[in-house]
Amino acid sequence: MKRFILVLLLIFFLFCACVKTDDLSPYVNETVLQTQQTYAAEKETTEKLKAENYVSFPAEIEATAHTAAAPENTASLFSASWLSYIELSLVGGRNTKESYTAYIDGIFDNMKKVNITDVFVQVRPFADAFYPSDYFPATAYAASEQGGTLPFDVFGLIVERAKLKGLNIHAWINPYRVSHGNDIKALSEKNPARMMFKEGISEDVAVTEKGIYFNPASEKVRKLITDGVKELLKKYDIKGIHIDDYFYFENCGDFDSRQYSVYTSLGGSLDLAEWRRENVSTLLSTLYSAVKAFGEEKIFSVSPAGDIAKCYNESYADVYLWCREEGYCDMIIPQIYFGFDHGKLPFTRCLEDWTALCMSGKVKLTVGLALYKAGQEDAYALSGKDEWVKNHDIIARQVQLIRDKGCYGYALYSGAYIDFFEKSFAEELNNLKTMVY
Repeated sequence: MKRFILVLLLIFFLFCACVKTDDLSPYVNETVLQTQQTYAAEKETTEKLKAENYVSFPAEIEATAHTAAAPENTASLFSASWLSYIELSLVGGRNTKESYTAYIDGIFDNMKKVNITDVFVQVRPFADAFYPSDYFPATAYAASEQGGTLPFDVFGLIVERAKLKGLNIHAWINPYRVSHGNDIKALSEKNPARMMFKEGISEDVAVTEKGIYFNPASEKVRKLITDGVKELLKKYDIKGIHIDDYFYFENCGDFDSRQYSVYTSLGGSLDLAEWRRENVSTLLSTLYSAVKAFGEEKIFSVSPAGDIAKCYNESYADVYLWCREEGYCDMIIPQIYFGFDHGKLPFTRCLEDWTALCMSGKVKLTVGLALYKAGQEDAYALSGKDEWVKNHDIIARQVQLIRDKGCYGYALYSGAYIDFFEKSFAEELNNLKTMVY
């Protein structure tokens, strides 16, 4: 760590000699380090899972021409970034409104330098909130503990600063994830999952070795999530609502067997996998309607994993339906976090599969890109593991291909990596700037 810090200091002094000081953001630099360290294990596991068994989708869809309906102006793509709960946390000396304002302004200023227009802000990561809520306790990442007192309305401040910077904010929620841990009593007594989980038995909450999750089959859960979305749209002037790829949890087994038995006993004819996909799709259609009730201009977007087969067969996310039919989402943002040389999931092939899926033109295709991999070895990319180390224009080339395929836009993961201080990110970003301006 000490050696790493010395290297960063050396880079800082070199950059000071050749870069304008307004390109440097100490607030963002600190978060880059924290985010890299915090997400390292989680991203490693995720990439390993994504790389294991890629299966293309049906031949009749493969045969379709791989070009989506182009946006009205292909020279001007929708450009967004995610801002995760780690990046939002009130740590590192930014636990006052003044210091946090400076921190957020620094991130937003860097986003503006690469022409970002929209930001997906993770305001509800673990059935908790970065804002005062009637349904969810304050998050431990902003309060002293989950269910504690927020020092200020974090999300409200972000919305306010974004408006001044000319950025659109989308409230990003994790609808089903409750905790990475499996101790229900570690949750705040105000956490709805703990309140639903009584005497160790609940059809609304699943406690597993790898975490705690809401049950997608529960109507009570569906109402809670929908009420939470309505609350956000009532309280804040935001562009829309965004959810990511936490649907059914991994290796979920038969945790919902009793509910499925009730379903079949009442005449239900779907098999278990189809029933689970219908449960998730029902939530999406419900949220879509709730969002549109606040204005047709409001956007409901979904960001599934980049591997279509895994989405469909393991997360029970029916991306075929969501991309083909209206009423589930306005925009789909697959996380195609792979380089061109990835051994099992090469970017070009993944993009072609997704553009084929969105041929109806009813849903806008925006592509999630892995800025966080810049300069890093991609351990699960097999023959392409060194691609991000050897090349510094991968994001720019991916954006060019996204434009050529007629996609609606792209989104960068994530905000803390839009940083002109660290060399590997700066090189990718400067090449991207050449592309977008």
